[in-house]
Amino acid sequence: MALKSLNPFAYVFRSSHEQVNRWHRVLGIIIYSLLCLHLVFYLNFFVHAGILKQRLLTPVVTFGVVAFFALTLLNTTSLPRVRQYSYRLFFITHLFVVLAMPPLLFFHALPARFFMAEAMVVFIADIASRKMDTVVSQATLESIPGTNLVKITASIPPNKVNRFREHPGSHIYLNLPASARGAHPASAAHLVFEFLFNPFTVAAVDEHNGDLTLVARHRGGPMTTALGRLARGTSSGPDSSKFPLAIEGPYGAMAHALPLIGGEFDRVLLVSGGIGATFIVPLYRSIINDNPNAKIEMVWAIQTAGDATWAVTGTDMQGMMNDENVNIFLTGQNYDPSGISAPRQTAAGARGRRADSVGEGSGVDDGEMEMTAMYRDRRRNKYTAQHNRKRPDLKKIVDDVFRHGDEERVAVVVCGPEEMATELRKHVGVWVMKGRAVWWHKEGFGF
Repeated sequence: MALKSLNPFAYVFRSSHEQVNRWHRVLGIIIYSLLCLHLVFYLNFFVHAGILKQRLLTPVVTFGVVAFFALTLLNTTSLPRVRQYSYRLFFITHLFVVLAMPPLLFFHALPARFFMAEAMVVFIADIASRKMDTVVSQATLESIPGTNLVKITASIPPNKVNRFREHPGSHIYLNLPASARGAHPASAAHLVFEFLFNPFTVAAVDEHNGDLTLVARHRGGPMTTALGRLARGTSSGPDSSKFPLAIEGPYGAMAHALPLIGGEFDRVLLVSGGIGATFIVPLYRSIINDNPNAKIEMVWAIQTAGDATWAVTGTDMQGMMNDENVNIFLTGQNYDPSGISAPRQTAAGARGRRADSVGEGSGVDDGEMEMTAMYRDRRRNKYTAQHNRKRPDLKKIVDDVFRHGDEERVAVVVCGPEEMATELRKHVGVWVMKGRAVWWHKEGFGF
């Protein structure tokens, strides 16, 4: 259930690996609990039989004890507090323990040998499939003024770009090849990227040349720090304008859910916070493109207008600003469901948060001030008391969507901070309890 490329459960349930992974974690807890009982019962038997010392020195038992302590280490580093402190510690420990388990258990328990060999073969096959699906692209990186965002434009082969066009809202895993790392091959700063595969949503696919657009927020971790360094052009290389990036994918559950949203629902509400719009914006554009008359509303809460420039540049700016179905809210602060100013801390739904530490900056330049004024004038009295300068009133937004008719089937999709998704789910749940048919999807990697 932890496989990414060759996950049979993802195919059967028309899902994606990150959703199936939730059940992988549940089963992991159950299995570890059973193994604890296994250890306690055997130790109890050895003590009562007076053979504890002799049995612990036998290779079969020694392999089992080592495997148990390795799994204990794996479960300990999986705790939320440890993952938040260092996701890289969790990831590397997880990888090495998983690789160590099959040989340890192969020699520990004869009945488990077939299953351990099977697990190892499947694990290697999944890695091979992922490597075959990875392309090294020449990418252009640029810092977005007034923000801590990096815009990445990567060109990929035509035969692969069609998969991204067909599945808006998909995501990729990004890795820095050795030539883009800018560190000595034997240094820790270089070797750490062997374990860095950060997920990022595909924010846009160019219809003319097939280039992919990704948006990364600098959070202080090694991947986004390296991307920021490349965007500033400080990397040494023969071509300072383009850098190689390894792109694996696409992945994502919305590849299966999009036809349902387009054809089986009477009304669609899309809600995003911050960089979570890299998932929502392409989804919105795809639905409108397939069905211009769709009853759809998109809500986007951002801290400053500069955070939206990656999505509203050129002709797209006028298109989105004149679209009555799009409501952009400039909060001027991070999202806080209580309406009180929150600490400067980013939150869940954005791609890439798993692998980097938290931290966010902001800024407003002349262009942002102009955009702010334009949004304020156009969205007067829309959901907020002071134009669009405060957080969106999610309760009013949800209530307005559901009051159009009791027979309407509604789809709600959210990608943004955990607090936003939780509040939105609470307001939608009120209507579910009234008997309304609702299809709900929360996009995010946090767990």
